Amino acid sequence: MRGALGVLAALAALAQAAAPRDGVITGQVVDAVSGKPVSAAIVTINGPGIVVAPGRGGTNASVPRILTGADGRFAFQGLPDGSFTITATKTGYSDGASGRRRPGGSPQAVVLNASRRTADVPVRMWKHGAIAGTVLDEAGEPVVGVRVTVLLRTSRSGRSQFADQGAAMTDDRGLFRFSGLEPGDYLVIASPPLVTVKMTVLEDVARTDRGSGELGLALGGREHVPAGRGDDALQPGPVALEHLHRLTDRVPALGAGAAIAL
Repeated sequence: MRGALGVLAALAALAQAAAPRDGVITGQVVDAVSGKPVSAAIVTINGPGIVVAPGRGGTNASVPRILTGADGRFAFQGLPDGSFTITATKTGYSDGASGRRRPGGSPQAVVLNASRRTADVPVRMWKHGAIAGTVLDEAGEPVVGVRVTVLLRTSRSGRSQFADQGAAMTDDRGLFRFSGLEPGDYLVIASPPLVTVKMTVLEDVARTDRGSGELGLALGGREHVPAGRGDDALQPGPVALEHLHRLTDRVPALGAGAAIAL
């Protein structure tokens, strides 16, 4: 029994070795918006019969890679029959793949068989965008040290959701900037810093409906607390600031640099 299994394994190995390896996959990496070639992109291929090169100096093994030139072209030769996936990566771009039509979308396999020995495929990549702006107060002055958060609008089960994409603090000019953003709809929100005061100050407010000294500093010089609001007057909350920015794959994804008023 063992001898028969050994013979079958040997025959399978011989059949695989005898299979033709004359398939060729060529293509071009292009910008999904402009259609122009993308140079200096790293293109890799995965599929059956791909020879994985051992790493040097104890590093991990790697699949074949090609660095595109000015024309964005690539070519993989000596391929057997099977389904292959082509991927492309470059700093400042969303990863591209064969058959991918939107950022993060599913790739499509490139099939080689007896009737199709060559294939030419485009690989689209999407350039990252940025959102920049200024946070202003009611007097039109820049607000320093305000936390600004950017949220990406997504859809799940037919309902819109927002995913946190990062946060930043405004600088001494009230400016903020988010980069490395994929095409999509973004919500930009600014929130004031938290304010903490001693209990004795709160007791003073409850007794006199006014605060002084430490409370005035904590509230940025605004000492009066509206009557009847109690502790709610000192509770920080989100500023009335919601600006929706769209980074689209149909136009250059650049920030508008809009000023945002608190």
